[in-house]
Amino acid sequence: MEVDGSAVVDMCSRFLPGMVDRGRGAAERGVAGCVRFTTRQASNVSAKAFVLSYTDSMRGELRARGVTATALCPGPVKTGFVESAGISDEDAEAAMPQVMWKTADEVARAGIDGLAAGKGVVVPGSVNRVAGAFYRFVPRDLIMPFRARSHPGLNDA
Repeated sequence: MEVDGSAVVDMCSRFLPGMVDRGRGAAERGVAGCVRFTTRQASNVSAKAFVLSYTDSMRGELRARGVTATALCPGPVKTGFVESAGISDEDAEAAMPQVMWKTADEVARAGIDGLAAGKGVVVPGSVNRVAGAFYRFVPRDLIMPFRARSHPGLNDA
């Protein structure tokens, strides 16, 4: 929560005033993540939702001042995180289909391109964009059983 929320606010407080003074700049607001559109992992989802809402608000406040704000919302990213969480690659890929996984380079490139284009939200990968839209419009009560079955950390519960 500290990294996802407080750090984002702290960095914005430090760097946005200079951008506003110059009348130009772009800020990528941490990583909101596609998990923000799902219903499990309560603290993670809440923190990501904060980043997305904060970015939306800052985007509106900064628009007339020549500064843009972008939230990066990747799906699963191939890093060492899954391994360090004690989740096998097989379990992780069973929970999220291989087609959804992106490399860190792909996510970084999409974020930079979206920021340069002035987009408010960037979701790398067409499958992840469709999944994000799906999760926003389908009632959460219908999604939760699927998420519980597919979440590798809940399979032993």
